[in-house]
Amino acid sequence: MHNTGTVVLVGRMGPVIAMDWIRMDKSGLSNSWDWKSVKDIERWNEPSEEGHYYADVWNRNGSVLDLGCGLGRHSILFASHGLKVTAFDSSEYAVDELRKRVSDLDLDIRCDVGDMHSLPYDDGSFDHNHIATGTFLHPLPHQRG
Repeated sequence: MHNTGTVVLVGRMGPVIAMDWIRMDKSGLSNSWDWKSVKDIERWNEPSEEGHYYADVWNRNGSVLDLGCGLGRHSILFASHGLKVTAFDSSEYAVDELRKRVSDLDLDIRCDVGDMHSLPYDDGSFDHNHIATGTFLHPLPHQRG
Protein backbone atom coordinates (compact mmCIF):
# COMPACT_ATOMS: atom_id res chain seq x y z
CA MET A 1 0.00 0.00 0.00
CA HIS A 2 1.11 3.55 -0.56
CA ASN A 3 -0.20 7.06 -0.21
CA THR A 4 -0.74 9.42 -3.08
CA GLY A 5 -1.29 13.13 -3.70
CA THR A 6 -4.10 15.52 -2.99
CA VAL A 7 -7.66 15.05 -4.22
CA VAL A 8 -9.60 18.27 -4.68
CA LEU A 9 -13.20 18.37 -5.85
CA VAL A 10 -14.27 21.64 -7.36
CA GLY A 11 -17.97 22.50 -7.34
CA ARG A 12 -19.63 25.60 -8.69
CA MET A 13 -18.97 27.22 -5.32
CA GLY A 14 -15.23 26.38 -5.46
CA PRO A 15 -13.12 23.63 -3.86
CA VAL A 16 -14.98 21.63 -1.26
CA ILE A 17 -12.49 19.06 -0.08
CA ALA A 18 -8.81 18.43 -0.23
CA MET A 19 -7.25 15.22 1.00
CA ASP A 20 -3.49 15.01 1.30
CA TRP A 21 -3.52 11.23 1.25
CA ILE A 22 -5.57 8.46 -0.19
CA ARG A 23 -4.75 4.82 0.53
CA MET A 24 -4.22 2.79 -2.60
CA ASP A 25 -3.29 -0.78 -3.37
CA LYS A 26 -0.31 -1.77 -5.51
CA SER A 27 -2.36 -1.59 -8.70
CA GLY A 28 -2.74 2.14 -8.14
CA LEU A 29 -6.51 1.92 -7.60
CA SER A 30 -8.22 3.01 -4.44
CA ASN A 31 -9.72 0.15 -2.45
CA SER A 32 -13.37 -0.83 -2.66
CA TRP A 33 -15.36 -1.76 0.38
CA ASP A 34 -16.37 -5.43 0.35
CA TRP A 35 -20.14 -4.95 0.51
CA LYS A 36 -20.86 -8.68 0.08
CA SER A 37 -19.35 -9.38 3.51
CA VAL A 38 -21.24 -6.67 5.44
CA LYS A 39 -23.49 -8.27 8.08
CA ASP A 40 -25.53 -5.25 9.25
CA ILE A 41 -26.56 -4.08 5.76
CA GLU A 42 -29.69 -2.23 6.95
CA ARG A 43 -27.49 0.20 8.88
CA TRP A 44 -25.87 1.17 5.60
CA ASN A 45 -29.23 1.91 3.98
CA GLU A 46 -30.13 4.54 6.58
CA PRO A 47 -28.91 8.08 5.74
CA SER A 48 -26.82 9.89 8.31
CA GLU A 49 -28.02 12.88 10.30
CA GLU A 50 -25.70 15.08 8.24
CA GLY A 51 -27.21 13.70 5.04
CA HIS A 52 -30.67 14.76 6.18
CA TYR A 53 -29.32 18.22 7.01
CA TYR A 54 -27.82 18.68 3.53
CA ALA A 55 -30.94 17.33 1.84
CA ASP A 56 -32.92 20.03 3.65
CA VAL A 57 -30.61 22.98 2.96
CA TRP A 58 -29.29 22.34 -0.55
CA ASN A 59 -31.09 23.92 -3.50
CA ARG A 60 -33.84 21.55 -4.64
CA ASN A 61 -32.94 22.10 -8.29
CA GLY A 62 -29.24 21.62 -7.72
CA SER A 63 -26.96 18.77 -8.65
CA VAL A 64 -24.85 16.66 -6.32
CA LEU A 65 -22.00 14.20 -6.69
CA ASP A 66 -22.25 11.48 -4.03
CA LEU A 67 -18.64 10.28 -3.99
CA GLY A 68 -18.17 6.96 -2.26
CA CYS A 69 -21.92 6.38 -2.46
CA GLY A 70 -21.76 2.73 -1.42
CA LEU A 71 -25.29 1.32 -1.50
CA GLY A 72 -26.66 4.79 -2.15
CA ARG A 73 -28.33 5.75 1.12
CA HIS A 74 -27.54 9.42 0.60
CA SER A 75 -28.05 9.35 -3.18
CA ILE A 76 -31.60 8.10 -2.65
CA LEU A 77 -32.24 10.70 0.06
CA PHE A 78 -30.95 13.56 -2.11
CA ALA A 79 -32.92 12.43 -5.18
CA SER A 80 -36.10 12.13 -3.12
CA HIS A 81 -35.56 15.78 -2.12
CA GLY A 82 -35.45 16.87 -5.76
CA LEU A 83 -31.70 17.06 -6.31
CA LYS A 84 -30.15 15.77 -9.53
CA VAL A 85 -27.83 13.04 -8.21
CA THR A 86 -24.76 11.34 -9.63
CA ALA A 87 -23.69 8.41 -7.44
CA PHE A 88 -20.08 7.28 -7.78
CA ASP A 89 -18.27 4.37 -6.12
CA SER A 90 -15.44 1.99 -6.87
CA SER A 91 -17.52 -1.05 -5.89
CA GLU A 92 -19.41 -2.55 -8.82
CA TYR A 93 -21.43 -4.67 -6.40
CA ALA A 94 -22.61 -1.63 -4.40
CA VAL A 95 -23.49 0.40 -7.49
CA ASP A 96 -25.40 -2.56 -8.99
CA GLU A 97 -27.39 -2.83 -5.74
CA LEU A 98 -28.08 0.91 -5.91
CA ARG A 99 -29.27 0.61 -9.52
CA LYS A 100 -31.79 -2.05 -8.43
CA ARG A 101 -33.10 0.17 -5.63
CA VAL A 102 -33.28 3.21 -7.91
CA SER A 103 -35.37 1.22 -10.38
CA ASP A 104 -37.69 -0.07 -7.63
CA LEU A 105 -38.12 3.44 -6.21
CA ASP A 106 -38.53 5.06 -9.65
CA LEU A 107 -35.85 7.67 -8.95
CA ASP A 108 -33.55 9.34 -11.48
CA ILE A 109 -29.99 8.80 -10.25
CA ARG A 110 -26.96 8.43 -12.51
CA CYS A 111 -24.89 5.54 -11.11
CA ASP A 112 -21.22 5.33 -12.08
CA VAL A 113 -18.42 2.92 -11.13
CA GLY A 114 -14.81 3.99 -11.28
CA ASP A 115 -11.74 5.16 -9.47
CA MET A 116 -11.95 8.43 -7.58
CA HIS A 117 -8.48 9.41 -8.78
CA SER A 118 -9.78 9.79 -12.31
CA LEU A 119 -13.31 11.11 -12.03
CA PRO A 120 -15.05 11.42 -15.41
CA TYR A 121 -16.57 14.83 -14.60
CA ASP A 122 -15.44 18.34 -15.40
CA ASP A 123 -14.72 20.78 -12.57
CA GLY A 124 -17.87 22.70 -11.74
CA SER A 125 -20.17 19.91 -12.93
CA PHE A 126 -22.03 19.79 -9.62
CA ASP A 127 -23.53 22.37 -7.28
CA HIS A 128 -22.74 20.18 -4.27
CA ASN A 129 -20.39 17.33 -3.43
CA HIS A 130 -21.19 14.76 -0.76
CA ILE A 131 -18.16 12.72 0.19
CA ALA A 132 -18.70 9.77 2.48
CA THR A 133 -16.18 9.89 5.31
CA GLY A 134 -15.59 6.19 4.79
CA THR A 135 -14.37 6.94 1.29
CA PHE A 136 -11.13 8.03 2.87
CA LEU A 137 -11.15 6.37 6.26
CA HIS A 138 -12.54 2.85 5.90
CA PRO A 139 -10.13 0.04 6.76
CA LEU A 140 -8.21 -1.49 3.93
CA PRO A 141 -8.85 -5.16 3.11
CA HIS A 142 -5.76 -6.36 4.98
CA GLN A 143 -6.82 -4.34 8.08
CA ARG A 144 -10.30 -5.84 8.41
CA GLY A 145 -10.83 -8.46 11.09
